[in-house]
Amino acid sequence: MPSTPVDSVGHRGSARDRAHAVSRDRTKSIEAVDSVAAVIAQIAHAPERGVILADGSGNRCDWSTNSGGRRIQQVGGLATPAVEWIDWDRQVARVAPGATVSDVSAALLTQGWCLPILAGNPQRTIAAMVATSASAPHQLRCESLGNTIQAIELVDGTGCMHRFSVGDEDSRAFWAVIGGLGLLGVMTGAELAIRPVSSGWLLVDTVRVDSFDEILRTLNDSRGDRYCTALLDMSSGSSSPGRGTVLSAKHARVDDLPTSRQHAALTYEPGAGPNSPRPIRTKIRQTQVGRLFAAIKHKSSPPHTDNELQTVADFFHNRAVTPTSIPDSSAWINYDFCVPVEAVDVVSDFLDRAVAGQIVGLAATLSRVDSHKVGPLGWGQAGFAVHLALPTEYDGLPTLLDSFDERIADVGGCVHLGTDSRVRPDVVSHMYPKLDDWHSLRSQFDPQSHLQSDLSRRLSL
Repeated sequence: MPSTPVDSVGHRGSARDRAHAVSRDRTKSIEAVDSVAAVIAQIAHAPERGVILADGSGNRCDWSTNSGGRRIQQVGGLATPAVEWIDWDRQVARVAPGATVSDVSAALLTQGWCLPILAGNPQRTIAAMVATSASAPHQLRCESLGNTIQAIELVDGTGCMHRFSVGDEDSRAFWAVIGGLGLLGVMTGAELAIRPVSSGWLLVDTVRVDSFDEILRTLNDSRGDRYCTALLDMSSGSSSPGRGTVLSAKHARVDDLPTSRQHAALTYEPGAGPNSPRPIRTKIRQTQVGRLFAAIKHKSSPPHTDNELQTVADFFHNRAVTPTSIPDSSAWINYDFCVPVEAVDVVSDFLDRAVAGQIVGLAATLSRVDSHKVGPLGWGQAGFAVHLALPTEYDGLPTLLDSFDERIADVGGCVHLGTDSRVRPDVVSHMYPKLDDWHSLRSQFDPQSHLQSDLSRRLSL
């Protein structure tokens, strides 16, 4: 089968060294699997360093890389049709685990439905979403991915088939698979709750905010039935490190659309394309001139706009393509973390420190989340979720991140493992107090460690 380079980020040395380790990594294969039997065969003949599921999007994330091992990509009958069936009465759809978010969104939309959680890169697969318990900055406060999953089918590390449902009397395994980083098994089927919509468009309200406190007030006042997130401007300098823009949106009805678009209201529009910053533009933003230009642009933008029409792809997907999700872009790392509501000062302190050090993060978002049920590798408290893409060129970055890892753990928060490439194992055990339960389930479902990744080895998962 054809092989393709697989990126891997190690955990030793500086952030810059860890990032450049990607280019030195050996070439591994991505094996295509098109059936349950093929999945079982891959697991049964796993190499010494195991197999892991690729996420399909090209992201450089440790959970789906496997130095010296093998990655598998679901194709054929495990990827198409993207939506196998829809139960209109129960509002549930059976989707292919290897199908991408955009493929599932397009297939559902033609029938007047959409996924409640439209998380992240549109090329990420459904199986990857479940494995990382993916959350989107613009998701409804009252919902999590776990709340939308009705049933999961997977092949465990021994080659046995399982079906877990949300209503199972013993639901430990069900919740452990959600956010389980693909280490309990390879998902071969999923049934997800869906929501009815009458168009593939959203009505978006935008509010310009000039301080971190104002951002918090706006997020806390957001309604539970609207998608909401804050886009943080980290090029602002020390004068106003908390400025940004708060977006909120609701699904548009057909009569909200221009007459010329109403006939194709349920067509999935790809959108204008990814809003990924170019490296040159990013370098300019890090200069004094760039920060001045950013300040002028911010102040000259309207205080608010209402009911701007945006496609599902533009609002949910295109902003998810960041420097860290571009192949061979090794100069960036993700830093995603969550803290409880009462510990939001950790977020403001981090922004202050980063801006003071002239660390210009990109794709920076802050979202308000409500409490929800999670497995041992999840975080379900009410609080705030932060996503940042940070440049690795700053020598003080590893020290800064290590110190905030410890603060986040001390307040009961966590770093999101689905995008992590550098957190220390001892800190993870503090962040995730149910690790003993996780190891118990891991030894039950994969006693021979056939399922491995760079992250699982680094953190002894």
